[in-house]
Amino acid sequence: MGMRLPLRVSTLILAVALLPSASAFAQSVGTIAGTVLDASKASLPGAVVTARNEGTSAVREVVADAAGRYAMPLLTIGTYTVTATMTGFQTQERSKIVLEVQASLTLNFALGIAGVTSEVTVVSTAAVAQLQRSDASLGQLINAQQVAELPLNGRNFVQLALLGPGTVAGRAGSFLAQGPSSEVSYRGSMSVSAQGMRENANDWLYDGVDDNELTAGGVGILPNIDSIREFKVLTHNYLAQYGSRGGTTVLVSSKAGENAFRGSVFEFFRNDALDARNFFDGAKKRPWNQNTYGLSLGGPIKRDKTFFFGGFQGNNIDEGLTTVLTVPTALMHQGIFTEAFAGSPAPIIYDPAKKEIYTMNGRG
Repeated sequence: MGMRLPLRVSTLILAVALLPSASAFAQSVGTIAGTVLDASKASLPGAVVTARNEGTSAVREVVADAAGRYAMPLLTIGTYTVTATMTGFQTQERSKIVLEVQASLTLNFALGIAGVTSEVTVVSTAAVAQLQRSDASLGQLINAQQVAELPLNGRNFVQLALLGPGTVAGRAGSFLAQGPSSEVSYRGSMSVSAQGMRENANDWLYDGVDDNELTAGGVGILPNIDSIREFKVLTHNYLAQYGSRGGTTVLVSSKAGENAFRGSVFEFFRNDALDARNFFDGAKKRPWNQNTYGLSLGGPIKRDKTFFFGGFQGNNIDEGLTTVLTVPTALMHQGIFTEAFAGSPAPIIYDPAKKEIYTMNGRG
């Protein structure tokens, strides 16, 4: 007899299997640029600068111009090893270069004269400041560790946008934050007001793609936080390609597959064990059970060539609702409407046949 997988497990496996590699879509990118000079600060035109993504082994190679300048725009965010080489000079290598979303890093090289035996100099950049001289924009970057480890109510990444300057939480119960009859607040219980603008004035971009809910201005798709690599809240002086709205621009970047398999499986459970009893519940608390579950997985299909990443999250809520109703009195069950409910005026009865109104005091 074959074993049938539970529906929830089957759904998780199917979701990951069907999701294509994140690299197949628009990517969040950054730039690495700088100069290649010799020990006397003279330029080295023709020097070759190579950037290798340490996760995927993807390589980008450029040649320095007559002034020794080089630039590598549109690099996929990640961790890089950058190498500068020139005939007759020592090769210099910088490792662990972390390129974040919309970052424009300045990385300069000073190559010494090669001796009889050339050697590779590896410089760890853990303590080296990575300057962004070509970009004057201001904003708050929320990196992968913060996304994964900071506590989030309901696993809603929008709460992390409040770490940026000039941002405050929207009013609880508003149209974008669990307000009644709202078609957008079900996507999350948190909204953000930035730079004094309305909550629906923000611009949300997911891997460079518009993620705005256009009818009311909320977030279109709320990704699983295990699928988010990082995101950045832009506040001042950002590039003209952004700023299509009056509030802030939030750049969300998804994770992508690499040569190493990485993933997560999670389930968060909440019940009514520690909840207080609602005054109107009577002697028994209303039930509450919430399960938030999912997984993420990424890795190589063909090493150094093709990768995949997928994620799934489900949320089930089993909630009891307390409703206060007024029921007929014993006399009303007998067809006698001569008494009023406690605290209410005398009942009014309309006889449609006679088109007359009666109260407990007689005909009205």
